[in-house]
Amino acid sequence: MKHSRTILESLSKGIISFMDHNPHLTWMVDYQHNLIYANQAMLNYFQSDQQSAIGSKLSAMFSPDLASTLDDKIQRVFSRKLPDHSTVRSTMPDGTQRYFQLTLFPIQEILAFPMVGCAALDITDSITRAQQEERERIGHELHDNVNQILTTANLYLRLPDEEYYRSEDIRSKVSELTECAIEEIRLLSRGLVTPHFNEIGLIGHITRLVNDIRHAAPYHIQFTHDNRSDIELLEKDRKLALFRILQEQLKNIIRHSRASQVRISLHCHEARVRLPIADDGQGFDVRTTPKGQGLSHIFQRAQLYHGEVTLETAPGKVCLLAVDMPIAV
Repeated sequence: MKHSRTILESLSKGIISFMDHNPHLTWMVDYQHNLIYANQAMLNYFQSDQQSAIGSKLSAMFSPDLASTLDDKIQRVFSRKLPDHSTVRSTMPDGTQRYFQLTLFPIQEILAFPMVGCAALDITDSITRAQQEERERIGHELHDNVNQILTTANLYLRLPDEEYYRSEDIRSKVSELTECAIEEIRLLSRGLVTPHFNEIGLIGHITRLVNDIRHAAPYHIQFTHDNRSDIELLEKDRKLALFRILQEQLKNIIRHSRASQVRISLHCHEARVRLPIADDGQGFDVRTTPKGQGLSHIFQRAQLYHGEVTLETAPGKVCLLAVDMPIAV
């Protein structure tokens, strides 16, 4: 018995040492949401120490908005006894915005009372980098696409008046180019606006996106999904990540695949949500083709929610991109 206790004490010290060297901000709370442990990374991040942190409420260390969010999530983990994965934004005391990837999980049967373990990773730099890449992408879209369409239309408009008004074909071409530029800007704007999932839900927005592409390009697109109520229970941020991933992959298909058929499915199974996107295009060599911004954004968005992305394709073969991530509770 004494030997077992010695082993347990040594193991506990080893675990604490491991947690203190973990770069994640890690802490544990009791049922009253009092801090009972905080690792060194967390204490350093918030410029605190064990003496003042242990026994305090979350609001003593975190900003009011983040403390409130954490309190709600911790209470949910206590009541449901299931983990919670999410990404949250917080306003720091100096006014800056920081983004955290959070993992909360129940800890049972270790002490005489239940606890919740929490881990956070500051991903602000990754978010900022993604936002900068998005701005660059928009700039390229406007310059390489919309600007080119309007430049061509302008060339027609600079023709001598008698030639312009005499030719019905030229006037029709100018009108066609103008409408094309308007449509490109409309699609670009829709891609930037965050969908309001409370109105038509994730399935409604995907259906709208699919219909837009059907009208604009000669694709046969099939979209299937599970029971709508199960999918719409997903948290808003997770819905947005899935929607942006789908937008990005459809953009890749339109630009590069030369496909005629696209199949999209969305379903939930055993606490996971899965989004496969398949096309019958020309495929490519995954080993030699550089991972451009589009694919990089897909992988980054999935990783933010502890998700995985599989990509199966080859030259002359169909392409299947599948996203699999846990369902937040």
